[in-house]
Amino acid sequence: LFLKQVREVLDHRKPWNRKYYRYNPKHWNETCRFDKCDPDIKSPGFHPKFNAIDGKVDRRRIKACDENVTYEVSDGFPLNPAGRTGLTGRGILPRYGPNHMMSVIFVWETGDNVLVLKKSANPSYGDGFITGYISDPVEQAFADVPLKHIKESLMREFNDTERVNKILRNSRKRFLK
Repeated sequence: LFLKQVREVLDHRKPWNRKYYRYNPKHWNETCRFDKCDPDIKSPGFHPKFNAIDGKVDRRRIKACDENVTYEVSDGFPLNPAGRTGLTGRGILPRYGPNHMMSVIFVWETGDNVLVLKKSANPSYGDGFITGYISDPVEQAFADVPLKHIKESLMREFNDTERVNKILRNSRKRFLK
């Protein structure tokens, strides 16, 4: 219902480098559904450091294809690199600025068959993804939620904590370079 009240921003009004004096985005912060979320950006004592490592939260964008990886900040608010959306705030996400999300899907190949681990019998593969957010993508190879499922699965398979930890350490070395 709330999102229906948000007016669509026309394409020619989206770029931040174009003046749009009547731009009045709706503020949107959902109730936190994660272990940790940023408080409202105007909360006393909350002064996030954007484009930097901010305590245990990495508020930098992940570098991709040698693009400029910083984002603009205006009046203490990070600006969406894709332009104006009609919204301000963190919405359903845990953090202001970049939110590093990881999705894991488990696939097994057996001969000519490919099996996908899914949460239901739904014919789409959307429910095969286990997702979670990562506070520090430089240090953390796996998001907490997928990591929990991966550990549980490996423990059922091997029933050996030391072996499971070794598998995860080796995976971390492969994924974080």
